[in-house]
Amino acid sequence: MPLGIISWEAPSPRRKQGDDLAALAAQLRENPGRWALILEHPADSKAGKQEVSRLFNAIKHGWKGFTRTNTGGSYDAARRTVQAEDGTAKLRLHAVYYAADSGTASR
Repeated sequence: MPLGIISWEAPSPRRKQGDDLAALAAQLRENPGRWALILEHPADSKAGKQEVSRLFNAIKHGWKGFTRTNTGGSYDAARRTVQAEDGTAKLRLHAVYYAADSGTASR
């Protein structure tokens, strides 16, 4: 479509985001303010890095069950590379849910 031409039409509907991680999100909501280790992979694993990134982004952006709650609570995530006892590097993902009334929801 050339610039300057307007076509009056509604945008296509958004694809429904799955909520395949809703059970994990519910466990975090049941323990507000407590960080949980939710995923660990070898740091040199390409598939592991992709999975950690996918879950990190889901938490940070409210996808796949980590939707913003009606009560104003929010989720947060942190990923770290740590040395395991055997000397190998591990990629770890932690998550937390902050209830709106906890005073830390707006971190």
